[in-house]
Amino acid sequence: MPTRPGSRNDFLRDPSLPFLESRESSINGRPFGLHAHDTYSVSVVEGGSTFLQCRDAMWLAGPGSAVFLPPGEPHACNPQPGGPLRYHKHYIDRAWLEDRLPGLPRALDHRQPAILDDPALARAFARFHRSPPGEHRLPLLLLALERLFAGHHATPVQGGKPRAQRRAALQAARILASRPAERIPLAQLATSCGVSPCHLPRIFRETHATTPHAYANQLRVDLAKQLLSQGKPIAEVAAEAGFADQSHLNRVFRRYAGATPREYQGR
Repeated sequence: MPTRPGSRNDFLRDPSLPFLESRESSINGRPFGLHAHDTYSVSVVEGGSTFLQCRDAMWLAGPGSAVFLPPGEPHACNPQPGGPLRYHKHYIDRAWLEDRLPGLPRALDHRQPAILDDPALARAFARFHRSPPGEHRLPLLLLALERLFAGHHATPVQGGKPRAQRRAALQAARILASRPAERIPLAQLATSCGVSPCHLPRIFRETHATTPHAYANQLRVDLAKQLLSQGKPIAEVAAEAGFADQSHLNRVFRRYAGATPREYQGR
């Protein structure tokens, strides 16, 4: 599937930093839907502005701003209507970052999404992003993370009332996460959680800010990313990750990852 006109996505991987994946994007056109990542992520806006949809609210991040998101946080970042958006984004492995949190400042809550209007933070991540591959990049990343968690000019992203942590919804999420390649019928999922099929979507959304169907799609996309990173053929990835066919994978992957499987794989 070709990239939409006016848009570009480049995924960057450094073998010396296996816990990190970076992305450089220019977006102009069809908006992204709500999605989530299984990693921490930091986005730095280089040009244009982005509307961050998160926790039932809209937030504006302009040039030089950074957007921090914890794992599993449903969100969508899209350019202002009629305007372009250029940014670089870094996906940081959850376990790797949490192992280093004790040595970092704690002004920024790692469990809370935030927008940071901090020029020094943007420069720190830009230096890291533009540096050539190699082990020398690790100190640059750690300096950028130190500035991030210092929390200068940070605005926490908060919705209205806190969502109830409903036991059935959490159980449903655990079941889906344990079987990402399966297409589990809603009735079967609801029965496993002790609620009705009519009730589960509502309480699932209250807890996870998305539907069971969208949550399952995100899990399949995350699995597809792992398989694509292993160099597997796209058609094989589609089958192993639970998609009906390669075309189905392309459509869903593009919606949730903002790029085609081929772009992500770098082929």
